[in-house]
Amino acid sequence: MFLWWGPQLIQFYNDAYRPSLGNNGKHPEALGQRGEDCWPEIWPIIKPLIDQVLDKGEPTWSVDQLIPIYRNGKIEDVYWTFGYSPVYDEDGQRMGVIVICSETTEHVNNSKKLNESYRALQISEDNLLNLVMQAPTAIGHLKGRELVVVAANQKMLELWGKDTFIIGIPLKDALPELQDQPYLGILDDVYTSGIPFFGTEHMALIQRGGVLLELYFDFVYQPIKDANGNCTGIVIVANEVTDNVLARKRIQQSEDRLRQVVMKSPFIMLVLKGSDFIIEIANEACYQYWNKTAEATLGKPLLTVLPELKDQPFPALLQRVLESGEAFGEEEVPNYFETEEGIVTKYVSYLYEPILDEDGSVSRILVAAEDRTRMVEGRKRLLAAEENLRLSLEAAELGRFDMDLVKGTMFWDARCRELFGIDHNDEVSYENDFLTGLHPEDKERVIKVIDDVFVKELTNGDYDVEYRTIGANDKKMRWVRAKGKAFFDENDKAVRFIGSVLEITDKKSEELRRNDFFAMASHELKTPLTSIKSYVQMLLKKATKDEDDFQADALNRVNKNVNKMTSLIQGFLNNAKILEGKFELHFENIDVNEMLTEALVDAQLISQAHQINLAPCKNVMIRADRDKLIQVMENLVSNAVKYSPKGGAINIGCDVTGNIAEIYVQDEGVGISEKDQQKLFDRFYRVRNEKVQHISGFGIGLYLVSEILRYHNSKIMVESEEGKGSRFYFRLPVVN
Repeated sequence: MFLWWGPQLIQFYNDAYRPSLGNNGKHPEALGQRGEDCWPEIWPIIKPLIDQVLDKGEPTWSVDQLIPIYRNGKIEDVYWTFGYSPVYDEDGQRMGVIVICSETTEHVNNSKKLNESYRALQISEDNLLNLVMQAPTAIGHLKGRELVVVAANQKMLELWGKDTFIIGIPLKDALPELQDQPYLGILDDVYTSGIPFFGTEHMALIQRGGVLLELYFDFVYQPIKDANGNCTGIVIVANEVTDNVLARKRIQQSEDRLRQVVMKSPFIMLVLKGSDFIIEIANEACYQYWNKTAEATLGKPLLTVLPELKDQPFPALLQRVLESGEAFGEEEVPNYFETEEGIVTKYVSYLYEPILDEDGSVSRILVAAEDRTRMVEGRKRLLAAEENLRLSLEAAELGRFDMDLVKGTMFWDARCRELFGIDHNDEVSYENDFLTGLHPEDKERVIKVIDDVFVKELTNGDYDVEYRTIGANDKKMRWVRAKGKAFFDENDKAVRFIGSVLEITDKKSEELRRNDFFAMASHELKTPLTSIKSYVQMLLKKATKDEDDFQADALNRVNKNVNKMTSLIQGFLNNAKILEGKFELHFENIDVNEMLTEALVDAQLISQAHQINLAPCKNVMIRADRDKLIQVMENLVSNAVKYSPKGGAINIGCDVTGNIAEIYVQDEGVGISEKDQQKLFDRFYRVRNEKVQHISGFGIGLYLVSEILRYHNSKIMVESEEGKGSRFYFRLPVVN
């Protein structure tokens, strides 16, 4: 856009006009200069047009007008398509001329060249025929609107897949496969319009050797005109480019597949191009790893996107791959990134794979990588944890074992070997070292425990047992406590068994001495206590007969305490039997409802200050030792009474799911902390806090419950929350 303004025709123009002035031309002096001073070489041409517009107010329009101008250090022939229009001031007077223009020099020059080419092609038919037949490229001559093939050289015949029999017949009959294709129509348009048609990589179906092939061509349909400008025929010049097109398509398909692989990969993938490593393709995993967006990444050099890589080895390694054409990769190498929080270290495993061009050279590199940061840091934490564990095990004098049940191997550390009296470092096995190292009186029991550990539905893989070992070399007897866990595959088959072993010989000796004392005291107390109970019952009958209510009430209280004492002594005796391995069970089929009803009656005798309820239960039978299960229920109800407020509800019941009966005792007492729940069933363990410090006991009741149920292949479990009460329960299979 160009503007002349005022009487002196001072000129202004915009940036779009600036290129037309060329280099070393009139810019920038022309800006603000008088038109006559700026354009002396063309002023006689353009001044009349300006005057016409200013005088008459009529706009002008010129197309492809030659107006030479001085630019690029010389006068150049420049062609313009432009319009002059008047510009008015605020009073409505014509004070300037605005020029809307477009330089068309290139268009005009191209048209001239094309016309020259057309004129060069307008030769006589004889010369044309000679040219056609001798041309090194495929050329054919079609005559008339019927497009009769009057000439076609050997290359054109080969291209069409035809012989000389087609000479003299219309093209539509010579190549009937063209009937449903656009080319006959294009040729007719060229003939009627006289305008040539240029085709690039057009697909055509051509029959060669009886087979219809999909082929690609570059071609020109050039009209032939007589002296009057009328079209008399068409020259076809063609070149088959099928191989090039298919090769490019294969390359494009390969590119598309590469892009799909990159974009769909869950791993970090990108393609770098050239020595500047332009990021050509990158996937979402790459953006996340770099913490960048696609907009900030694609089409940019790698070191522009990540300048912190300059001081890292990756650019040099990429250059080596680009130059050598050999792939390169590394595992878990550190990769440093600059963030707002400072330098962040990540770990990456990667492969640089060169992408070969058609000529075998390398211009691009496929990068495939995996962020291993979490794995490396996790391994570091694991190594630190293992070291801490090793130190802790050494400090606690714990032995460690690890059985691979799939491979059939077993590992014992030095402490574990010591506890089994082994003084060598050879490989150990379950059969030759573990089983032979067990005390004969404990072997059958321990084997049963381990067998159950490997049955997920029985134990969930939990392992906790005390036993004696006999040293293989030193023949020393040791007490140990082993705790561990079995791990299972997707089919619930045990595949690994790990745990630790702690020597408890001193503790066990103390327990045995204590147990011996309790057992001796219990035996000594049992006989006089039986006599006391007999005398109390005789006196109670007499007081009832004499209707002496005071004496009867007092004797009932004495009888209740005698029962408590009897139960306590029985507990001590059972404890002794368990420790001595002489605990026996007498199994029978038991009606659960009858057993719970009996337990309810006994419980109501223990305490009348609580609401002890029996929930309805299905009529099911279980196989167990009746007396021992009654003792379990007595202990559980006794505990509920001890730790529940007066008037609180205690519920006894049984839920049946499938072929499993779940028997429970639930209270509204003080509850048990998670910490205390972990040791609740240990021998002599008692919860100690301000809420229960006034409650007496020896800490063997729940231990006996746990051991009795263990002998039943069951387990006591607890659900409890401080201040909200507890629910103790165990499960036994239903029998038909």
